[in-house]
Amino acid sequence: MTAPRIAICSQKGGVGKTTFALNLGLALAQLGHRTVIAELDPQESLADSLLQRGATGPGLHQVLRGSATLDEAVVPTKVPGLSLLMVGEVDPLAAWDFHALTAQPGRLGQVLSGLGEETFVLMDCPSGVTGATLGALGAASHAIIPIQAEPLSIRSVDHVLQVMARIRESVNPELALLGLVLMMFDREAEASLEVVRTAWRDLDSEVLFETIVPRNPVYLEASLHGVPVGFMAPGLHPEGRRFQMLATEILGRLAREEERHAGPVQTLL
Repeated sequence: MTAPRIAICSQKGGVGKTTFALNLGLALAQLGHRTVIAELDPQESLADSLLQRGATGPGLHQVLRGSATLDEAVVPTKVPGLSLLMVGEVDPLAAWDFHALTAQPGRLGQVLSGLGEETFVLMDCPSGVTGATLGALGAASHAIIPIQAEPLSIRSVDHVLQVMARIRESVNPELALLGLVLMMFDREAEASLEVVRTAWRDLDSEVLFETIVPRNPVYLEASLHGVPVGFMAPGLHPEGRRFQMLATEILGRLAREEERHAGPVQTLL
């Protein structure tokens, strides 16, 4: 199976895309899959979480501009099989340059092809429809949409699906929706419970992932320490196991998709 390039995107900000990308990347690596998390948000939320203050180095922006190589930009982690491709230095007053480069048809895909066909690539997109988001969807094999378990978040899904449809028509006919995942679920809040009920009632079970990520203070603590949530306890934190369950769901969907594309097995007689 050729490893997928997955764009993690949402119209609404604050739904937990970066948390999702980081912890899913760890889970995939722990399950034996070489994984690169690519940061496409010029605000560098992933870099802020993981790197020491003041740490600098070439990133995706410099690779796109031709001033650095991909090997120089990819940063290995202490977890075997997990690496990071940070966005790199982007002038806040000239972020348009990064978005314009990323949005050029085929440009991002060409860069990511240097990671190899066996590498899972998780693209942490900025919120909304930006040049970087369009570039990620143009380069992706699949998209995952995190949904905060709040009414306004679930209403924004249609917009992302419309953008994906446009991308399929114009740039990337192979782009597929891998699924929607509910984030920040609060079982004590009636509004959050109602969103989950509505999602299970209205969305196809092949679209909505069974694993739900709860609102839990440990995610904030992990972010403050600059580590995935799985590192917040000896062995593996229960929330880290949750992401391993989600990773297993994702791998199962990918395997079933590959079986459908392969068609029936031919027989000898």
